[in-house]
Amino acid sequence: MAIEHKPDAVRLEGTFTPTSTGAHYFSLPAFGHAKLYVNDELVYDAGPAQDPRAFAEGGPFEQRKQHTFVQGEVYRLRVEVLAPTPKQAIVPLMAGRIAFHLGFMAQDEYEEDVVANAVEAATNADVALVFVGNSAEWETEGHDAADMNLPTFGSQDRLVAAVVAVNPRTVVINCSGVPVAMPWIDSVAGLLQCWFLGQESGNAIVDVLLGTISPSGRLPVSFPRSIQDTPSYGNFPGDQATSTVHYAEGIEVGYRHYDKHPEKVLFSFGAGLSYTTFEYCPAVITPQELVHDGVVTVQLEVKNTGAVDSREVVQVYLAPLLEPRVGRPELPTKVLAGFAKVEIAAQSAASVVVDISFESAAFWDETHNCWAVDEGEYAVLIGNSSTSVKRHGSIKVEKSFTFGP
Repeated sequence: MAIEHKPDAVRLEGTFTPTSTGAHYFSLPAFGHAKLYVNDELVYDAGPAQDPRAFAEGGPFEQRKQHTFVQGEVYRLRVEVLAPTPKQAIVPLMAGRIAFHLGFMAQDEYEEDVVANAVEAATNADVALVFVGNSAEWETEGHDAADMNLPTFGSQDRLVAAVVAVNPRTVVINCSGVPVAMPWIDSVAGLLQCWFLGQESGNAIVDVLLGTISPSGRLPVSFPRSIQDTPSYGNFPGDQATSTVHYAEGIEVGYRHYDKHPEKVLFSFGAGLSYTTFEYCPAVITPQELVHDGVVTVQLEVKNTGAVDSREVVQVYLAPLLEPRVGRPELPTKVLAGFAKVEIAAQSAASVVVDISFESAAFWDETHNCWAVDEGEYAVLIGNSSTSVKRHGSIKVEKSFTFGP
Protein backbone atom coordinates (compact mmCIF):
# COMPACT_ATOMS: atom_id res chain seq x y z
CA MET A 1 0.00 0.00 0.00
CA ALA A 2 1.05 3.59 -0.49
CA ILE A 3 2.55 5.16 2.60
CA GLU A 4 -0.43 7.48 3.12
CA HIS A 5 -2.77 4.48 3.47
CA LYS A 6 -3.04 3.28 7.07
CA PRO A 7 -5.52 0.41 7.43
CA ASP A 8 -6.94 -0.37 10.85
CA ALA A 9 -6.56 -4.12 10.37
CA VAL A 10 -5.42 -6.81 7.95
CA ARG A 11 -6.67 -10.38 7.53
CA LEU A 12 -4.89 -13.08 5.52
CA GLU A 13 -6.28 -16.57 4.94
CA GLY A 14 -4.92 -19.76 3.44
CA THR A 15 -4.64 -23.51 3.82
CA PHE A 16 -1.85 -25.68 5.16
CA THR A 17 -1.27 -29.42 4.62
CA PRO A 18 1.48 -30.74 6.95
CA THR A 19 3.85 -33.42 5.68
CA SER A 20 4.32 -34.88 9.17
CA THR A 21 2.31 -35.33 12.34
CA GLY A 22 3.40 -33.45 15.46
CA ALA A 23 3.06 -30.49 17.79
CA HIS A 24 4.65 -28.08 15.33
CA TYR A 25 5.96 -24.63 16.25
CA PHE A 26 4.71 -21.17 15.24
CA SER A 27 5.96 -17.65 15.84
CA LEU A 28 4.18 -14.39 15.03
CA PRO A 29 6.21 -11.19 15.57
CA ALA A 30 4.40 -8.18 14.15
CA PHE A 31 3.67 -4.49 13.93
CA GLY A 32 0.44 -4.35 15.89
CA HIS A 33 -1.69 -6.93 17.66
CA ALA A 34 -1.44 -10.23 15.76
CA LYS A 35 -3.51 -13.39 16.15
CA LEU A 36 -3.33 -16.78 14.44
CA TYR A 37 -6.39 -19.03 13.97
CA VAL A 38 -6.34 -22.68 12.87
CA ASN A 39 -9.73 -23.93 11.70
CA ASP A 40 -11.24 -20.85 13.39
CA GLU A 41 -9.62 -21.77 16.73
CA LEU A 42 -7.41 -19.06 18.25
CA VAL A 43 -4.04 -20.77 18.79
CA TYR A 44 -1.70 -17.78 19.01
CA ASP A 45 -2.41 -14.34 20.45
CA ALA A 46 0.80 -12.28 20.20
CA GLY A 47 -0.73 -9.46 22.23
CA PRO A 48 -0.49 -5.70 21.65
CA ALA A 49 2.74 -5.20 23.61
CA GLN A 50 5.28 -6.28 20.98
CA ASP A 51 8.05 -3.81 20.16
CA PRO A 52 7.49 -2.41 16.64
CA ARG A 53 10.94 -0.82 16.60
CA ALA A 54 12.60 -4.18 17.22
CA PHE A 55 10.50 -5.65 14.42
CA ALA A 56 11.59 -2.87 12.03
CA GLU A 57 15.25 -3.42 12.93
CA GLY A 58 14.99 -7.13 12.24
CA GLY A 59 15.34 -8.27 15.83
CA PRO A 60 11.98 -9.02 17.45
CA PHE A 61 11.99 -11.65 20.17
CA GLU A 62 9.89 -14.54 18.93
CA GLN A 63 7.50 -16.22 21.33
CA ARG A 64 7.10 -19.74 19.97
CA LYS A 65 3.95 -21.79 20.50
CA GLN A 66 2.87 -25.27 19.47
CA HIS A 67 -0.20 -26.71 17.81
CA THR A 68 -0.86 -30.34 16.95
CA PHE A 69 -1.28 -31.24 13.25
CA VAL A 70 -1.94 -34.54 11.51
CA GLN A 71 -0.05 -35.44 8.35
CA GLY A 72 -2.08 -35.03 5.17
CA GLU A 73 -5.02 -33.15 6.67
CA VAL A 74 -5.92 -29.72 5.31
CA TYR A 75 -6.04 -26.87 7.84
CA ARG A 76 -7.46 -23.38 7.38
CA LEU A 77 -5.08 -20.69 8.65
CA ARG A 78 -6.07 -17.10 9.34
CA VAL A 79 -3.87 -14.25 10.55
CA GLU A 80 -5.49 -11.05 11.82
CA VAL A 81 -3.41 -8.00 12.72
CA LEU A 82 -4.68 -4.75 14.29
CA ALA A 83 -2.63 -1.65 13.56
CA PRO A 84 -0.63 -0.30 16.55
CA THR A 85 -1.91 2.82 18.24
CA PRO A 86 0.46 5.80 18.58
CA LYS A 87 1.18 4.74 22.18
CA GLN A 88 1.91 1.14 21.18
CA ALA A 89 4.02 2.18 18.19
CA ILE A 90 6.65 3.97 20.35
CA VAL A 91 7.88 5.75 17.21
CA PRO A 92 5.08 7.94 15.69
CA LEU A 93 5.98 6.93 12.12
CA MET A 94 5.04 3.33 12.95
CA ALA A 95 1.52 4.12 14.15
CA GLY A 96 -1.03 2.61 11.79
CA ARG A 97 1.53 0.44 10.02
CA ILE A 98 0.94 -3.30 9.77
CA ALA A 99 3.44 -6.07 9.15
CA PHE A 100 4.08 -9.56 10.48
CA HIS A 101 6.23 -12.66 10.15
CA LEU A 102 4.52 -16.03 10.35
CA GLY A 103 7.21 -18.51 11.34
CA PHE A 104 6.83 -22.29 11.24
CA MET A 105 9.03 -25.28 12.05
CA ALA A 106 8.14 -28.94 12.27
CA GLN A 107 8.43 -30.48 15.74
CA ASP A 108 11.03 -33.10 14.79
CA GLU A 109 13.22 -30.47 13.17
CA TYR A 110 12.83 -27.99 16.05
CA GLU A 111 13.56 -30.58 18.72
CA GLU A 112 16.40 -32.33 16.90
CA ASP A 113 19.36 -33.03 19.20
CA VAL A 114 21.86 -30.88 17.33
CA VAL A 115 24.37 -31.11 20.18
CA ALA A 116 24.50 -34.91 19.84
CA ASN A 117 24.97 -34.52 16.09
CA ALA A 118 27.84 -32.06 16.66
CA VAL A 119 29.50 -34.36 19.19
CA GLU A 120 29.30 -37.28 16.78
CA ALA A 121 30.87 -35.20 13.99
CA ALA A 122 33.62 -33.84 16.25
CA THR A 123 34.62 -37.14 17.88
CA ASN A 124 36.74 -38.39 15.01
CA ALA A 125 37.57 -35.03 13.40
CA ASP A 126 41.12 -33.66 13.28
CA VAL A 127 39.81 -30.22 14.26
CA ALA A 128 36.34 -29.14 15.36
CA LEU A 129 35.06 -25.70 14.34
CA VAL A 130 32.13 -24.39 16.37
CA PHE A 131 30.36 -21.27 15.15
CA VAL A 132 28.53 -19.26 17.82
CA GLY A 133 27.30 -15.70 18.18
CA ASN A 134 24.42 -13.28 18.24
CA SER A 135 21.75 -12.44 15.70
CA ALA A 136 19.61 -9.35 15.21
CA GLU A 137 17.07 -10.89 17.58
CA TRP A 138 19.59 -10.71 20.42
CA GLU A 139 21.80 -7.78 19.46
CA THR A 140 20.57 -4.69 17.69
CA GLU A 141 21.13 -0.96 17.84
CA GLY A 142 18.93 0.99 20.24
CA HIS A 143 18.35 -1.84 22.72
CA ASP A 144 20.32 -2.78 25.81
CA ALA A 145 21.09 -6.45 26.39
CA ALA A 146 20.09 -7.89 29.74
CA ASP A 147 23.33 -9.88 30.04
CA MET A 148 26.46 -10.92 28.13
CA ASN A 149 25.48 -14.55 27.62
CA LEU A 150 25.27 -16.08 24.18
CA PRO A 151 21.69 -16.97 23.21
CA THR A 152 19.71 -18.84 23.97
CA PHE A 153 19.43 -20.04 27.59
CA GLY A 154 23.01 -21.34 27.54
CA SER A 155 22.50 -23.59 24.52
CA GLN A 156 25.57 -22.34 22.62
CA ASP A 157 27.79 -22.64 25.69
CA ARG A 158 26.57 -26.21 26.17
CA LEU A 159 27.36 -26.92 22.51
CA VAL A 160 30.95 -25.71 22.90
CA ALA A 161 31.42 -27.65 26.16
CA ALA A 162 30.08 -30.85 24.62
CA VAL A 163 32.28 -30.61 21.53
CA VAL A 164 35.49 -29.75 23.37
CA ALA A 165 34.85 -32.68 25.73
CA VAL A 166 35.34 -35.10 22.81
CA ASN A 167 37.83 -33.05 20.80
CA PRO A 168 40.39 -30.82 22.56
CA ARG A 169 41.36 -29.32 19.19
CA THR A 170 38.21 -27.21 19.10
CA VAL A 171 38.28 -23.70 17.64
CA VAL A 172 35.37 -21.38 18.39
CA ILE A 173 34.37 -18.78 15.80
CA ASN A 174 32.28 -16.10 17.50
CA CYS A 175 30.18 -13.67 15.45
CA SER A 176 28.97 -10.81 17.63
CA GLY A 177 29.24 -7.05 17.68
CA VAL A 178 29.78 -6.92 21.43
CA PRO A 179 31.78 -8.77 24.08
CA VAL A 180 30.13 -12.01 25.19
CA ALA A 181 30.68 -14.25 28.20
CA MET A 182 32.96 -17.21 27.39
CA PRO A 183 32.82 -19.76 30.22
CA TRP A 184 34.58 -22.29 27.96
CA ILE A 185 37.53 -20.09 26.98
CA ASP A 186 40.15 -22.00 28.99
CA SER A 187 39.23 -25.34 27.43
CA VAL A 188 39.22 -24.49 23.70
CA ALA A 189 42.28 -24.57 21.47
CA GLY A 190 41.52 -21.28 19.76
CA LEU A 191 39.07 -18.42 19.39
CA LEU A 192 38.37 -16.28 16.34
CA GLN A 193 36.34 -13.12 17.00
CA CYS A 194 34.66 -12.23 13.71
CA TRP A 195 32.26 -9.46 14.69
CA PHE A 196 29.50 -9.12 12.05
CA LEU A 197 31.06 -9.69 8.65
CA GLY A 198 29.51 -9.08 5.25
CA GLN A 199 28.94 -11.29 2.23
CA GLU A 200 32.61 -12.35 2.08
CA SER A 201 32.60 -13.60 5.68
CA GLY A 202 33.00 -17.25 4.69
CA ASN A 203 36.04 -16.59 2.53
CA ALA A 204 37.59 -14.27 5.12
CA ILE A 205 37.18 -16.79 7.95
CA VAL A 206 38.61 -19.65 5.87
CA ASP A 207 41.61 -17.52 4.83
CA VAL A 208 42.44 -16.84 8.48
CA LEU A 209 41.84 -20.41 9.68
CA LEU A 210 43.98 -21.93 6.92
CA GLY A 211 46.77 -19.38 7.27
CA THR A 212 46.31 -17.80 3.85
CA ILE A 213 46.41 -14.47 5.65
CA SER A 214 47.66 -13.61 9.12
CA PRO A 215 45.00 -12.29 11.50
CA SER A 216 45.89 -8.68 12.30
CA GLY A 217 42.85 -7.29 14.07
CA ARG A 218 43.06 -5.85 17.56
CA LEU A 219 40.13 -5.51 19.94
CA PRO A 220 38.69 -1.97 19.84
CA VAL A 221 37.03 -2.63 23.21
CA SER A 222 37.84 -4.56 26.37
CA PHE A 223 36.15 -7.93 26.91
CA PRO A 224 35.13 -8.32 30.58
CA ARG A 225 34.75 -11.75 32.12
CA SER A 226 31.08 -11.16 32.94
CA ILE A 227 28.51 -8.39 32.96
CA GLN A 228 29.19 -7.94 36.67
CA ASP A 229 32.76 -6.93 35.74
CA THR A 230 31.73 -4.00 33.51
CA PRO A 231 32.39 -0.43 34.75
CA SER A 232 28.73 0.59 34.85
CA TYR A 233 27.33 -2.57 36.44
CA GLY A 234 24.95 -1.71 39.26
CA ASN A 235 24.40 1.83 38.00
CA PHE A 236 22.98 1.36 34.51
CA PRO A 237 20.26 1.85 33.33
CA GLY A 238 19.55 3.75 36.55
CA ASP A 239 16.20 4.88 37.92
CA GLN A 240 13.84 4.63 34.97
CA ALA A 241 10.99 6.22 36.95
CA THR A 242 12.92 9.48 37.26
CA SER A 243 15.05 9.02 34.12
CA THR A 244 18.16 9.38 36.25
CA VAL A 245 21.47 7.61 35.68
CA HIS A 246 24.31 7.87 38.19
CA TYR A 247 27.64 7.51 36.37
CA ALA A 248 29.46 6.15 39.40
CA GLU A 249 32.35 4.84 37.30
CA GLY A 250 33.47 8.41 36.61
CA ILE A 251 36.41 8.44 34.20
CA GLU A 252 37.09 4.75 34.75
CA VAL A 253 35.52 3.51 31.53
CA GLY A 254 36.93 0.97 29.11
CA TYR A 255 40.56 0.03 29.64
CA ARG A 256 40.87 2.61 32.44
CA HIS A 257 38.52 0.51 34.57
CA TYR A 258 40.46 -2.68 33.92
CA ASP A 259 43.80 -1.00 34.60
CA LYS A 260 42.60 -0.72 38.20
CA HIS A 261 40.72 -4.03 38.21
CA PRO A 262 42.83 -6.40 36.05
CA GLU A 263 41.10 -9.46 37.49
CA LYS A 264 37.87 -8.40 35.75
CA VAL A 265 39.12 -8.37 32.15
CA LEU A 266 39.08 -11.42 29.87
CA PHE A 267 40.68 -9.78 26.82
CA SER A 268 42.18 -6.33 27.13
CA PHE A 269 41.73 -3.37 24.80
CA GLY A 270 43.97 -4.05 21.79
CA ALA A 271 44.30 -7.79 22.43
CA GLY A 272 44.80 -10.06 19.43
CA LEU A 273 47.04 -12.85 18.20
CA SER A 274 49.01 -13.26 14.99
CA TYR A 275 50.76 -16.00 13.06
CA THR A 276 54.03 -14.13 13.47
CA THR A 277 55.93 -12.31 16.19
CA PHE A 278 57.04 -8.69 16.49
CA GLU A 279 59.91 -6.97 18.23
CA TYR A 280 59.75 -3.34 19.33
CA CYS A 281 63.00 -1.36 19.21
CA PRO A 282 63.67 1.59 21.57
CA ALA A 283 61.67 4.68 20.65
CA VAL A 284 62.94 8.16 19.86
CA ILE A 285 60.78 10.87 21.44
CA THR A 286 61.09 14.44 20.13
CA PRO A 287 60.74 16.96 21.59
CA GLN A 288 60.65 15.79 25.19
CA GLU A 289 58.59 18.75 26.32
CA LEU A 290 54.83 19.05 25.78
CA VAL A 291 53.49 22.59 25.42
CA HIS A 292 50.15 24.18 24.58
CA ASP A 293 49.30 23.57 20.91
CA GLY A 294 52.36 21.34 20.72
CA VAL A 295 52.94 17.83 19.39
CA VAL A 296 55.43 15.22 20.53
CA THR A 297 56.52 12.67 17.92
CA VAL A 298 57.24 9.07 18.89
CA GLN A 299 59.22 7.07 16.34
CA LEU A 300 60.36 3.48 16.60
CA GLU A 301 61.28 0.50 14.48
CA VAL A 302 59.09 -2.61 14.65
CA LYS A 303 60.50 -5.91 13.35
CA ASN A 304 58.51 -8.86 12.05
CA THR A 305 60.63 -11.68 13.48
CA GLY A 306 58.46 -14.51 12.15
CA ALA A 307 57.94 -16.21 8.81
CA VAL A 308 54.58 -14.67 7.84
CA ASP A 309 53.73 -11.25 6.42
CA SER A 310 51.40 -9.47 8.79
CA ARG A 311 50.23 -6.19 10.26
CA GLU A 312 50.82 -4.78 13.70
CA VAL A 313 48.95 -2.10 15.65
CA VAL A 314 51.23 0.04 17.78
CA GLN A 315 49.61 1.85 20.70
CA VAL A 316 51.18 4.80 22.53
CA TYR A 317 49.96 5.83 25.99
CA LEU A 318 50.74 8.70 28.34
CA ALA A 319 50.93 7.82 32.03
CA PRO A 320 50.98 10.83 34.40
CA LEU A 321 53.67 10.64 37.09
CA LEU A 322 52.31 13.57 39.06
CA GLU A 323 52.16 14.17 42.77
CA PRO A 324 48.58 14.51 44.10
CA ARG A 325 47.37 18.05 44.60
CA VAL A 326 44.25 19.69 45.97
CA GLY A 327 41.68 20.58 43.31
CA ARG A 328 42.84 18.09 40.71
CA PRO A 329 40.59 15.08 40.11
CA GLU A 330 42.01 11.59 40.20
CA LEU A 331 43.71 10.91 36.88
CA PRO A 332 43.59 7.62 34.97
CA THR A 333 46.57 5.26 35.16
CA LYS A 334 47.28 5.93 31.50
CA VAL A 335 45.60 7.48 28.45
CA LEU A 336 45.75 6.28 24.85
CA ALA A 337 47.53 9.11 23.05
CA GLY A 338 47.83 7.63 19.55
CA PHE A 339 48.22 4.49 17.48
CA ALA A 340 49.36 3.33 14.05
CA LYS A 341 48.77 0.18 12.02
CA VAL A 342 51.66 -0.94 9.83
CA GLU A 343 52.16 -3.84 7.42
CA ILE A 344 55.49 -5.60 7.80
CA ALA A 345 56.84 -8.40 5.63
CA ALA A 346 58.37 -11.46 7.28
CA GLN A 347 61.90 -10.91 8.56
CA SER A 348 61.63 -7.20 7.80
CA ALA A 349 61.21 -4.01 9.78
CA ALA A 350 59.16 -0.86 9.44
CA SER A 351 59.39 2.59 10.96
CA VAL A 352 56.32 3.63 12.96
CA VAL A 353 55.53 7.25 13.75
CA VAL A 354 52.84 8.35 16.21
CA ASP A 355 52.13 11.95 17.14
CA ILE A 356 51.03 12.83 20.67
CA SER A 357 48.88 15.93 20.93
CA PHE A 358 48.96 18.21 23.98
CA GLU A 359 45.27 17.36 24.43
CA SER A 360 46.17 13.78 25.39
CA ALA A 361 47.53 14.98 28.74
CA ALA A 362 44.49 17.09 29.62
CA PHE A 363 41.83 16.61 32.27
CA TRP A 364 38.61 18.56 32.78
CA ASP A 365 38.92 21.26 35.44
CA GLU A 366 35.40 21.62 36.89
CA THR A 367 36.39 24.63 38.99
CA HIS A 368 37.43 26.75 36.01
CA ASN A 369 35.25 25.00 33.40
CA CYS A 370 38.10 24.26 31.01
CA TRP A 371 40.68 21.66 30.03
CA ALA A 372 43.90 21.68 32.02
CA VAL A 373 47.36 20.13 31.72
CA ASP A 374 49.43 20.02 34.89
CA GLU A 375 53.17 20.44 34.97
CA GLY A 376 55.23 17.37 35.67
CA GLU A 377 56.50 14.15 34.09
CA TYR A 378 54.49 11.79 31.89
CA ALA A 379 55.76 8.32 31.00
CA VAL A 380 55.49 7.20 27.37
CA LEU A 381 54.26 3.60 27.19
CA ILE A 382 54.26 1.60 23.94
CA GLY A 383 52.79 -1.79 23.07
CA ASN A 384 50.07 -3.52 21.08
CA SER A 385 47.42 -3.66 23.82
CA SER A 386 46.54 -1.85 27.02
CA THR A 387 48.14 -4.63 29.09
CA SER A 388 51.29 -5.26 27.02
CA VAL A 389 52.83 -1.79 27.11
CA LYS A 390 56.37 -0.98 28.25
CA ARG A 391 57.94 2.32 29.15
CA HIS A 392 60.07 3.84 26.38
CA GLY A 393 60.83 7.17 28.00
CA SER A 394 59.00 10.23 29.25
CA ILE A 395 58.10 13.79 28.44
CA LYS A 396 57.67 16.83 30.65
CA VAL A 397 55.26 19.70 30.96
CA GLU A 398 57.37 22.55 32.35
CA LYS A 399 54.45 24.88 33.02
CA SER A 400 50.77 24.09 33.58
CA PHE A 401 48.32 25.46 31.04
CA THR A 402 44.60 25.44 30.22
CA PHE A 403 42.51 25.64 27.07
CA GLY A 404 38.86 25.93 26.17
CA PRO A 405 36.44 23.15 25.26
